[in-house]
Amino acid sequence: MAGQRFSTVSRRWLRCVASGQPLLFLPIGFILAAGGLAFLPSIGGAAAGYSDDPAAIRWGLNRVTTARDISSGEASSARGQHLFAGAVAASDAPGDGAEPSQMPDVSLDGERRSKAATDTISDLADPSGALDIALVLDVTNSMSGPKLAAMKTAAKHLVDRSFAESGDKNKVRIAVVPFGDYVNVGVAHRNAPWLLVPHDSAEEREACFETADVIGKSNCRKATLTALNDGVPYAYQTEACDEQRGPTYRKCVKFVDQQSWHGCAASRSAVLDVRADDWSSPVPASMNTMCGSPMRPLSSDSAGLKSYIDGLRSYGETYIPAGLFWGWAALSKTSPLAPTDEAGATADNARKILVLMTDGAKTRSADYAAKTHAGSKSHDADRLTRELCTNIKSAGITIYTVALDVNDLKISGLLESCATDPGTFREAKDGHELDSVFQSIGSAFSAD
Repeated sequence: MAGQRFSTVSRRWLRCVASGQPLLFLPIGFILAAGGLAFLPSIGGAAAGYSDDPAAIRWGLNRVTTARDISSGEASSARGQHLFAGAVAASDAPGDGAEPSQMPDVSLDGERRSKAATDTISDLADPSGALDIALVLDVTNSMSGPKLAAMKTAAKHLVDRSFAESGDKNKVRIAVVPFGDYVNVGVAHRNAPWLLVPHDSAEEREACFETADVIGKSNCRKATLTALNDGVPYAYQTEACDEQRGPTYRKCVKFVDQQSWHGCAASRSAVLDVRADDWSSPVPASMNTMCGSPMRPLSSDSAGLKSYIDGLRSYGETYIPAGLFWGWAALSKTSPLAPTDEAGATADNARKILVLMTDGAKTRSADYAAKTHAGSKSHDADRLTRELCTNIKSAGITIYTVALDVNDLKISGLLESCATDPGTFREAKDGHELDSVFQSIGSAFSAD
């Protein structure tokens, strides 16, 4: 048993190392005394504090580890052990009055959770019960087929559960932000001051180049080649021949250079590319790019939200920072996308929650000079993802991350570090588990 527990912690450590997040070694122990709980360093020293308040006890257990993770064996010896706890939050203990039996089911290695982390959300409850949620959903080509169908079902169930748990649909608003390599902010905003969109244009041009015509073929055969679709390899067949070409000559062709905008947003340069709360300069448009359905701002229209989700289609490659940026923008009261309707969940202290779901096959990065997300520097995309997650959490927004069918430790580690705490990181190996995970997250949105 001790070996099994150590393996669990070790895998968590490996995931932290793979994702590049810092490790925090916490030599923590605790003792039960007079019906309460005292927290103390595991290597000598005085107790850090004592409490008989159930919420404080639950908080302390959650921040160290669950009781079952430090049960029998060396891990729970009286001498104490060093526990790897890289994602422990340094926040004050909440006082929501929850019973210890409601403690979230959190394991150090980030394995799949079967129990909703309701305490994490209820700790953030405001008196008005107002709740704003942004669903940031991966709709890239790697999600096409059964994955996308399962995501739609799960997302619609989450919408239903969120409104049902609230008890007052007018206090809940949900935004949906589908992302691929871009987010579509909507062509209706073309002339908005927070966007920089060139005029559509069509200009006839001429291009000249050196070429040689094929004058013969031999040894033709079927060839199987491999290509990538949003980072996912696939095989295809083509004809390969030995070609005979004629003399080289210069060829000129005329074409129409057409520039048009379909709603796709590129990225501002640093540091504004990770600040959706600063609109001091406009966001550049990405021209001649297709990017799926326009994002849907916060709304209390449950039927409309589900109809919108049904209409989502897969497209393009994966650039997670785009989804995070516009998901944050959807929740920010200073954002130009904030609804002008002051009905519903408009309290300044409304709980704000961002749910990021991805299958993790990230393939793109920002090209600031070209105003595209057609780069291939995955380490840049990872860095911006971490910065955005940090900034979003600093803005008081709770982040849930959901990894669907992700087997890469680096990717799952990145998503886990993005989450607000270990209890808000979830994994699903298939569509059935994704539905269960989304419904458990929806239950955690109770505004009671």
